[in-house]
Amino acid sequence: MKRIDLFLSEREIDKVCKALRQAGAPGYSVMRHVTGMGLSGEISEGMDFSNFGANAHLIVFCDPEQLGAIREAVRPLLQRYGGVGFLSEAERLRSEEHTSELQSHSDLVCRLLLEKK
Repeated sequence: MKRIDLFLSEREIDKVCKALRQAGAPGYSVMRHVTGMGLSGEISEGMDFSNFGANAHLIVFCDPEQLGAIREAVRPLLQRYGGVGFLSEAERLRSEEHTSELQSHSDLVCRLLLEKK
């Protein structure tokens, strides 16, 4: 499994998420108002009120076969609007179907009822 970490301006989130969906990404997580220190210096909460805007962090997990299409979709956007992406290996520690604490109460009850049959 592959993990893609994208750091970009919050202004470009919608464009990048649309490209991810069109490329067949199985899902992604978006974290807004990301702060920290990078090659361009410090990114702070105060930048949200400047002309620079705040940064966002998108995380995508995908199978290796999906990586090419996702890379082709995202790379031009990062080059045009700015941003950076990192690729790494990832290992699934738990199956989503067994992660009951991440499910809603009604979904969990329905699943438990079905398992008893």
